[in-house]
Amino acid sequence: MYCWQVFCVDPIQHQLPFRRRTVYVSAGLVLNLLLGVLLMTRSTPMAPLDSLSDTHLGGLLLLGVGEIVTVTEIAYVVRQWSAYNRRRLARQGASAGSRDTRTAARFRTEPASISPAEAVRADADRIGS
Repeated sequence: MYCWQVFCVDPIQHQLPFRRRTVYVSAGLVLNLLLGVLLMTRSTPMAPLDSLSDTHLGGLLLLGVGEIVTVTEIAYVVRQWSAYNRRRLARQGASAGSRDTRTAARFRTEPASISPAEAVRADADRIGS
């Protein structure tokens, strides 16, 4: 259920906004960190049959693997957010009409492909109209 709210690409009725998804996944980062450090700093083993080094190794694995997985999840959410914003801006640029052709073209191309002066003129045209 944790992953459903964060990684669902199908439109659902109560989907979390991207900012909240990022915070939600980041909370998992903090929990992994806290639990991993607690296990690594214990002075007694977790179970009577385990050694203290097993408990420390488990904490280290939880910390290392958990952090890698969580950082990958955050990168995925940020990538989804970026793609959503690009699509939204392209739709806005395309629906602006023929008067804002330069602005629409700006949203469809890479940012480095237009000069800063053209970007300022396109913004001024958009704001002025």
